[in-house]
Amino acid sequence: MIQKFRLTLLTSMLLAASSVNATVLQETLNFTKSATDDNSYSITVDGYGIKVRPTKEDGPAEVNLTGSSVNVSVDLTLNNSISGVFASSGATLNLGGNNTKDINISVVAKSNSQTTPLRQPIGIWAYKYAEKYDQFKSLSAPKIVVTSDNLTINVESEDKDADYTAYGIIAANNTEKKDGQTLAEDERATVLINSKNTVVNVTSKTSGGGLVAMSQGVLKVNGNLEVNARNAIITRGDSIIKINESGTNQVVLNGDIKYSFDGPSSGTGVDSDVLINSKGNNSQWTGNVTTGWESETKPESAKLTVTQFKLALADGAQWNPTIIAQVDEETKGLNAIPVNNLAFNNGVINITKAQDQKVEIEKLQGTGGVVNVAATTDGTTISSAQLKADAVEGAPHFTVNAVGLTSDEITNQKEAMESFYANALDLADGSDATATLNIAEGGAAGALTAEVAKDGSMLVKEAQNTVNSSLIDIAASNYLFFRSQMNDVSARLGDLRSMPKTAGAWVRYYGGKNKYSSGNMSEKYNTVQFGGDGFINDNFYLGGTFSYTHGDGNLRNGSTDDKNFNFGIYGGWLGDSGQFVDVIIKRHRVKSDFSLYNTMGRNSGSFHNWGTSASVEAGWRLQCPDTGFYVEPQAELQFGRLDSVDYKTNKGVKVEQDSIDSFVGRAGVAVGYTFPEKKGNAYAKASVLHDWKGEVKSTFSSNGAKRTYRDDLGGTWGEFAVGGTFNPTKNISAYGQVKTSAGSPVRNPWQVSVGVRYSF
Repeated sequence: MIQKFRLTLLTSMLLAASSVNATVLQETLNFTKSATDDNSYSITVDGYGIKVRPTKEDGPAEVNLTGSSVNVSVDLTLNNSISGVFASSGATLNLGGNNTKDINISVVAKSNSQTTPLRQPIGIWAYKYAEKYDQFKSLSAPKIVVTSDNLTINVESEDKDADYTAYGIIAANNTEKKDGQTLAEDERATVLINSKNTVVNVTSKTSGGGLVAMSQGVLKVNGNLEVNARNAIITRGDSIIKINESGTNQVVLNGDIKYSFDGPSSGTGVDSDVLINSKGNNSQWTGNVTTGWESETKPESAKLTVTQFKLALADGAQWNPTIIAQVDEETKGLNAIPVNNLAFNNGVINITKAQDQKVEIEKLQGTGGVVNVAATTDGTTISSAQLKADAVEGAPHFTVNAVGLTSDEITNQKEAMESFYANALDLADGSDATATLNIAEGGAAGALTAEVAKDGSMLVKEAQNTVNSSLIDIAASNYLFFRSQMNDVSARLGDLRSMPKTAGAWVRYYGGKNKYSSGNMSEKYNTVQFGGDGFINDNFYLGGTFSYTHGDGNLRNGSTDDKNFNFGIYGGWLGDSGQFVDVIIKRHRVKSDFSLYNTMGRNSGSFHNWGTSASVEAGWRLQCPDTGFYVEPQAELQFGRLDSVDYKTNKGVKVEQDSIDSFVGRAGVAVGYTFPEKKGNAYAKASVLHDWKGEVKSTFSSNGAKRTYRDDLGGTWGEFAVGGTFNPTKNISAYGQVKTSAGSPVRNPWQVSVGVRYSF
């Protein structure tokens, strides 16, 4: 406590001196003024945290306040102007430095009674006095320079019965032009913010401004900036405001840019040089540019004319224009006005508040960018919000997206897109601008795109609906599950010739991956299968099986969870000379749950259907004399049908999925070796397969739109496998196989199968 008092006293002495170049260095500086602790820090009787104001013509030239952190807090019940940091004519205040991490300025104003007026609270204020005040005539213009890693300004007016203006930062001159000439920049009150990150929050009931420059004031902010205020910027009187002039930082402005005419206090015109350089995906401005006035009579139009507002949107920076409620009365008014100059280089403008909203640019230059507009349609004509440019330099390209409608609502695509272009963009005659118009896909129809050349000619295309295309892929995946269940005898039962011809039970696991060659979908699956069988005599066997498959599918726009339950009966014949025939018939139950995403959000649902399959396989094992080696040619025919199914998605899209037929032929050969004493065998196998069917077809209906999508899973492919059977005991046999495939639009990159059989 004693240390704090000594610091406070020293600072008071330095700042009150008639002429001084002073530096106050401390690890942490705390400047506090409150209603309950008036003596903690006080330079004057007024409500200021830090006040640099000369008392004589040769007042303080420069004051430096620096430390690792600087905290300024003003919380007062006063009827006077209050400021966290203030510098007047003749003063230069350097607040912070290269080693200063945080500067926090908090100013809260409360009224001490209902009858006592409260004047505005201000965070940082540089003010040049009028020359009529003799004691300040010869003093230079004030300047405040803030340097730190982080600068946070919170200003609040808390009066409960009336609104009083609150400001974050002000640079203002109470001066008149000399012989009509504009003051040089070094003759103006200036605030320069060099902090790496600046946040300005201003809270008031109906008014207030974040960054303010009046009467030829100069305000420049470098580094990242965020402003939250009813008016992010207020200016008039040939002032200068430069935000992110270098274009290397992030800018977030929440509030309007107001050119404000105030008849009672100044009467000067509103025009000022304002630059907002917004760049990068994290930069955005939510607000509009306006002129407003308060005066005994409505000012002449010249006083309200703005010519120097410049906005730059680059590299994903966004502007969200708001709708200004127009006021046009004799004593006050408020109007939205055009942006004088827009540099548009891969920026984004969101004109989405209303279908009749219009944003006007006097001169647009740059490469172009994205324009999102609110839109409605009757099916043939699209009405939308509008971007209007009176002059266009260069050859910008606009990507215009309709917000609020989908392609399902369009019945005449060409006429609708022509009207969309005419309504969404109003560009200067003769411009070389081009455009891409987009309408998001609906429940059935795909996204609509129109490419517009600089002569106005247009090419309209409809893309595939991404959700419905994925639903076709899911149907195809279920078909692949279904088709893969029609397995051959060696994969299911191992090598029966090396096992006892008795009754037995078996269990098998296999897992793998299906993938489309296009890469749109891949699915990993795991299957557990078990069964039991017995030999009727030395040559014939009969059995039954049940299996469960679970698959997880990944698509570009979502995922699916698939299940296949099936049961079947099988039987076969083993000839004495190595011949064999195997037949299996199955009934399948297939179920899918899906979750897919597009511009409409999450599209989800589930469906299930039945299927039936049958397979006939034959082969002949030709043993090489006096060796354990053999060659086994094989042939197989597979038949199947996956039944049709109708279902709806959570978005109300009706899906009619046709039945899918399968007719697969396989021809192959296995080369193997039989271990002595019937201990098992090992083999390598290659097969060629062809599916003469495999067509997947679904019809999608939504909001009167209907589209049919198809996929063909037929074709020819090859399969390659190695495997074997091992009989460790008379009653136990273990078997397994590794398989891959190549060719066809669908591939099975890998499948691993292992099983165990116990013979009774």
